[in-house]
Amino acid sequence: PIEQLLTVNAQSLPGDSAGNIDVVFSPEDPPPGRQDGTWFTLPPKACRFFVRQFFADWEAEEPARLHLERVGATDPASRMSPDHLVGHLYGITREAVDLTAFWRDFGQAHLDAGQINSFDHIEADRQPNLAMGASPEQAYGQCWWHLQPSQALIYEVEVPECAYWGVQLGDVWYQSLDWVNRQSSLNGHQAVIDPDGVFRAVICEPDPGVANWLDTTGATQGCITYRWNQADHAPVPTLTLV
Repeated sequence: PIEQLLTVNAQSLPGDSAGNIDVVFSPEDPPPGRQDGTWFTLPPKACRFFVRQFFADWEAEEPARLHLERVGATDPASRMSPDHLVGHLYGITREAVDLTAFWRDFGQAHLDAGQINSFDHIEADRQPNLAMGASPEQAYGQCWWHLQPSQALIYEVEVPECAYWGVQLGDVWYQSLDWVNRQSSLNGHQAVIDPDGVFRAVICEPDPGVANWLDTTGATQGCITYRWNQADHAPVPTLTLV
């Protein structure tokens, strides 16, 4: 389980006219002259730093340029000792093994629970699972999809007010399907919303000739995930097999 110690949204941080943001994380009092809202207590047990970036307009938006600097060190950085290096390498390999098993089991749990082609097991406005690393500002939902060659799924949901939303298809290992060359995901900028405020998409292969097509890229089953970020509520989509 992950104990989340602090969550900060960039929209709440003061920045300069160019959009640059400068913040300090430290276990002690903020440096003199720090602007309010730009210093955060760093708890002694903190050991990881996660950054999430969301991209809706893939043609125009650019990733943030991030710089992490250690300040206040009195000695120059030294080379890592062999024991320290071995410890880091072991941690990397251990995490690769653990994450592979985690996502394998995560998908298998959908199958074991019968969560196939349906989000009925998800409660509306369900709180995110922070112990698994979920953002407290984001609502998620997942299930398994399974289609025969002649079948399709109709995905429907009334979109809430939110900063970002998206839906994506994955494979049996919970990896994203090809999103570079195929339209296996859609977000609020890319999707076409019907006049009644409902987002409707068709999950299938081949192309059904609609704007909101989610391409299964030749796969017959896998995972599907939706996200609402900073939403006023978290509706649960419906899936209809046709």
